[in-house]
Amino acid sequence: MSAKAEPETIIYAGTLLAEPGQPPRKTQSVRVTGARIAAVGDGFVDPPDGARVVDLRDRFVLPGLIDCHVHLTGQLGPGARLALVDESDPAIALEAAHRARITLEAGFTTVRDVGARKPEAIFALRAAVAQGKVPGPRILCVGAILSPTGGHGQTYGYREDVCACVQSRIGVADGPDACLRAVRAQVAMGADAIKFVATGGCSRISRPGSTSNSPPPRSRQSWLPPIAWAVAARPMRTARRGSTRL
Repeated sequence: MSAKAEPETIIYAGTLLAEPGQPPRKTQSVRVTGARIAAVGDGFVDPPDGARVVDLRDRFVLPGLIDCHVHLTGQLGPGARLALVDESDPAIALEAAHRARITLEAGFTTVRDVGARKPEAIFALRAAVAQGKVPGPRILCVGAILSPTGGHGQTYGYREDVCACVQSRIGVADGPDACLRAVRAQVAMGADAIKFVATGGCSRISRPGSTSNSPPPRSRQSWLPPIAWAVAARPMRTARRGSTRL
């Protein structure tokens, strides 16, 4: 029994940016087989039988964009502080799916989510997009941000009991052993990378450089790239010595 042929799509591009550093090409056809580009050729070719045609002869076509720093489960804005204590977990997940669709429609086909309010929500969204259940870009994610007590990425500025309700303790790690446990927890959840905080944040609530943490020990043993947040010179140098991406 022969294997089922993958669907084909022909894209007619009036102007196509196909290769980095090379001038855009006029009047091009892009043949897509399944989810991969199979060929690029001059002119508007006749589509094979059964192929879908996307007519962009009056448009500029380019490869999908990549955003290496997004937070799909949260959005800063005038109502952000209220939303942090008002939104339910399902609402956070649905808002993340909404932002994923908007991001895709803006031309981004791959994003790296570097810290989620609810780590389980971003992992579920990553799977749903990959399975074609919801529209969105390919998502790489870190899950929870690893942070020392008082570091960036944690919740402060409310009453203590309110902070205790909304603060996630998943990524809070002080010292080498706690960092190692936190890395292992994120790996177990399926993280694509590990993000740790080397300083405080940059707002009036969390002062830059107010805390300091070294790169999570042995994080590279998990084969995941470490990513650091830092807004002060000394922690930046420490992170760089640990071969960490800022």
